[in-house]
Amino acid sequence: MARWALIAAVLVPAVPAAAQGPADVRDLGAACDVRAQAWRPFADVADDERAAGAIGCLAAYRVVEGRFVDGEQRFEPDVAVNRQQLASFLAGALGVLPADSYTPPSATTPVATDVDRISVVHRVAVARLQADGVVGGYPDGSFRPGAAVTRAQLATFVAGTLEAVAGDLPRAVAADDVAGTHAASLEKLAAVGVVDPNEDYRPADPATRADMALFVARALDHLAAEGHLVRTSFSPAPADNRQGLADVRATSEGVGFDVGAGEGGFGWEIRYVDEAISHGTGSAIEVAGDAVLQVYLTGMALPPSLGQPTWNGERMALDGPGVVEVVDAGVYEGRQLLFVGTTGRHAFTADLATDGRMLRLDVLPG
Repeated sequence: MARWALIAAVLVPAVPAAAQGPADVRDLGAACDVRAQAWRPFADVADDERAAGAIGCLAAYRVVEGRFVDGEQRFEPDVAVNRQQLASFLAGALGVLPADSYTPPSATTPVATDVDRISVVHRVAVARLQADGVVGGYPDGSFRPGAAVTRAQLATFVAGTLEAVAGDLPRAVAADDVAGTHAASLEKLAAVGVVDPNEDYRPADPATRADMALFVARALDHLAAEGHLVRTSFSPAPADNRQGLADVRATSEGVGFDVGAGEGGFGWEIRYVDEAISHGTGSAIEVAGDAVLQVYLTGMALPPSLGQPTWNGERMALDGPGVVEVVDAGVYEGRQLLFVGTTGRHAFTADLATDGRMLRLDVLPG
């Protein structure tokens, strides 16, 4: 067990007078519901994996996708992460935040003497995090994209990401096995529950993908608890699911999705987005409300294949709090995709009717 104590001022700047004890490690409940945390989309992540809940949470937000290896999707939790991979991971987490909480910089090209060594896949992420002051370089001007990240460095990256959204973080007492450059970052993460005060920190150890998932999911949980993110509502679809969308109905309080005949149940994913984009076209859809819920009904069969009636496309403008209108419904990449305009970015609930044929979405005015 780590011994948590103030780090000597000769090693790092003095801890402010407002320093506090470390917070309990976050349980992810503010950012991810239990279904998302229980999701196991990767073949190499079992329930006993220490980061399983965090990985499921981030997969539900599509922050992580893993790799397809030998016919199966894998996350590779024990593999060390390098600097450019971490940049993409953090940028992906920032990407799920609404525009009123975070707007990414417009930078697209990293500033580094070794920019050609940064994978094209990661360049925009590196450039944006550089512009936000989250990542830097080395004295020779290089970024060193393939360099391994230590757990101490991971703390600094994640603390910087949080502060790019929420401003200065409070500081707590820190573990006595961390000192020097990265100690202040650890103190900040301890104060908001991103690091576990009951574990040795092991700052010099390489950061793994599991470490990265734990830190980033807890960081998102802190942002959700502080009002910067409304959590996703999520339920995976069974592998043998063959349902069809039969009807969409809305009231001022919520919207219901009726499901037609088929085999098995269905899954869903619901989150706030800043703009409704027509399925696959890249064209923006006008929404009357000042917020937009993006609703995926996953694992759906194409409605015509089941002979089911589909939503007729009539816009349903309603008075009162909650739902304003359903503006679009269609099939995109094998999923039913709908957009619901709401009067504000409030918490919401998603509940499946007992007969498994209707998903009820209720917006909770705040």
